[in-house]
Amino acid sequence: MVLAVLLLGASPGTRVLGQAQQFAGETDRSFVNGSAMKTARENYQQAISQYQAGRYHEALSSLQEATKLDPNFAIAYNSECVVYDKLGRSAEAVSSCVRAVALRPDLAVAHYNLGVLYDDANRIEEAIRSFTIALRLDPRDARAHYGLACIYSRRGRYTDAIDDLKIAVALQPGYAEAFNELGVAYAQTRQYDLALGAFLRAIDCRPDEAHLFGNLASAYYFLDRDPQALSALEKALELQPTFALAYAKMGQLYLRMGRYEEAVTSISKAIELNLKDATAFNDLGYAYMKLDRRQDAVVEFKRAIALEPTLVVARFNLGVLDLSLKNKDAALEQYAVLKTLDTEVANRLFNMIFRTSVVRAATLSLRRNR
Repeated sequence: MVLAVLLLGASPGTRVLGQAQQFAGETDRSFVNGSAMKTARENYQQAISQYQAGRYHEALSSLQEATKLDPNFAIAYNSECVVYDKLGRSAEAVSSCVRAVALRPDLAVAHYNLGVLYDDANRIEEAIRSFTIALRLDPRDARAHYGLACIYSRRGRYTDAIDDLKIAVALQPGYAEAFNELGVAYAQTRQYDLALGAFLRAIDCRPDEAHLFGNLASAYYFLDRDPQALSALEKALELQPTFALAYAKMGQLYLRMGRYEEAVTSISKAIELNLKDATAFNDLGYAYMKLDRRQDAVVEFKRAIALEPTLVVARFNLGVLDLSLKNKDAALEQYAVLKTLDTEVANRLFNMIFRTSVVRAATLSLRRNR
């Protein structure tokens, strides 16, 4: 999320530099009569021009001069917060925003900005409170609904996230990020048809965003619509040829289609593009297993485990592969770890390890009883 900057003398809804930074034509009530106040306003207007030109240090100096001349200039403090954030000075951004809401408790945009900053700082309860206040002051702020929804999604509260995201996209039908997040929330709740629709709407808003086609492919994948999933991934890679995750997803799709050589090619490309994902190494190992390249598979499963030691599927696959290579001790090592991670999967591997021994022992026992 980006911060919203409240600027004087422009119409609502104008966009700055293609970002969700809102101009608003409100006159700050802190203005008083007098030449010094006029100078504060002039500094503020100068900061607007400097900010739009990307001259953030100059904009900050102008805003600081404005607030020095008028310590009650709440909107200037809010804009100061935005500039500090642009400069990566998060603590000062928070301080300026806190000052803005102290001066103007009814300034919804400042509460929204404070929510964004708190969210970035992982101060989640404070972020929720700030977004909630922003929405109480301005229930039609789609960005605040989106901000709350992102927090809810990260906490696994997908139903709450969906509720806020539906409001956000109703208020702002061109809100690609909100449609995308809505699709993710639907997918997390296994509502794949609805996820598909949300991703398609996101693409209508932003047809040149590769990651949206990647998410669309995932929805098609879960709906068992493999040809459409493949087409979506091809489009993603057309838009962004270095999109490593799209190559990895394509590899998973090829695995399900039984096209193992193509799976190896796609997943290897993802890894070549520096994708640090244990699942990709596991998938590559699985493809090698299917191609009877067992030593290559061992290498990839071990790479997956090195990257993510708790990846159950990689440990199970390595254990099975160790058995096929007649390395029972190595398989038992994987079983010992799996017992601490997933008892059901551990028991599956245990049964595979000892199946032959158990059958043989049972046969001997029957013979002795005769």
